[in-house]
Amino acid sequence: MILYWHGGTCVSLESAGSRLITNPFSAEKEPKEEAGVILLSEQSQKHSAKTSFVINTPGEYDAKGFFVMASLGQNGNLDYTIEAEGVRIYYLSRAKEELSDEQLEGLDNIDVLIIGAGDSRDDNEIAVKIVNQIEPRLAVPIGFKEKPTIFLKEMGSGDVEAQNKLVIKKKDLPQEETETAVLNITK
Repeated sequence: MILYWHGGTCVSLESAGSRLITNPFSAEKEPKEEAGVILLSEQSQKHSAKTSFVINTPGEYDAKGFFVMASLGQNGNLDYTIEAEGVRIYYLSRAKEELSDEQLEGLDNIDVLIIGAGDSRDDNEIAVKIVNQIEPRLAVPIGFKEKPTIFLKEMGSGDVEAQNKLVIKKKDLPQEETETAVLNITK
């Protein structure tokens, strides 16, 4: 599976010839290709893609090689658990406070956490607290304009070099402690 960040809260996952995109409206650089599955964090958002399976309501979906569980999160936004190629990914576009016990239910064995870290110290610190609550094998911050140095420092990651894409294979994920990966904005 390959993960790309397109800016804002827009990421895309490519798995077995299928493509999933989150929040394409927030992309700073429009993704080149249409996705088979589109996830929207705000229930009020609509997307007119004719060939895509659009998810913007809570529920469980099995679409184009991705199993998606959409749940109501903070501020009424949708959060997503995505499974593909044996990898469990939790996508949280905006983190304003630590997760409640109810929100943490079902979030065990998360391999990759994609989390909106923002640019402010508070946003970065909340994001780190959520990483510590979930304890994923890999944390990927998004939603920042400048490198999330506070997030990286709090995670004990030091100066992580940003990548254009992240290749995710279950067997290659860290086993002991959560690692951090930073992505460049790509098309």
